[in-house]
Amino acid sequence: MLSLGNLYMNAVDPKSSYKYYFNVLQDHVRNLYAANGLGIICAKKEEFESAKQIFNKVILLTHVVCATDHV
Repeated sequence: MLSLGNLYMNAVDPKSSYKYYFNVLQDHVRNLYAANGLGIICAKKEEFESAKQIFNKVILLTHVVCATDHV
């Protein structure tokens, strides 16, 4: 699903990739790649407040993932 989101964003229809990223996040809530893709789509759709919230969550999750990698 993540690969389909990337494919749609880069080649087919960027706005359609939203559903693929969203589906990945439903099964894997900490998937940074899907969350980042979703943020990009929101920004492309000029939904800047949503994009900002998503990117802030990606940043927070990045810190959590990095912190747990060192344990």
